[in-house]
Amino acid sequence: RLVAKAKGIVLGDPMAAGTQMGPLVSELQMRRVLSLVETAAPQGATLLCGGVRSSAAGCEAGWFVEPTVIGDVQPHFSCFQEEIFGPCVTLVGFADEAHALALANDSRFGLGAAVWTRDVARADRVAP
Repeated sequence: RLVAKAKGIVLGDPMAAGTQMGPLVSELQMRRVLSLVETAAPQGATLLCGGVRSSAAGCEAGWFVEPTVIGDVQPHFSCFQEEIFGPCVTLVGFADEAHALALANDSRFGLGAAVWTRDVARADRVAP
């Protein structure tokens, strides 16, 4: 379902009514994002969608990267350890809540995080 949602995101001019995602801030940032995505497959991950510069109508001359979902990611992969700062999500499996929290906290970065669950009690336990 996540891949289908990502593929359905409408790229374009951020001022246009139907646009859901605009371009990256610069060509340099677009190249950084694409470079990190390119490290995923050689390390053993699976590119499930995106991961390329968009060729959608109206996007071909801009710094647009297609929404990207990377599966089969291991915690030591570059795409998991580095802050991509682009339209990418990495999918990493976990054994239990403790393992998930250990993965989330095993980072040299201290930015934001999110818990996606239908279980409110779980959300309260792991994200107080």
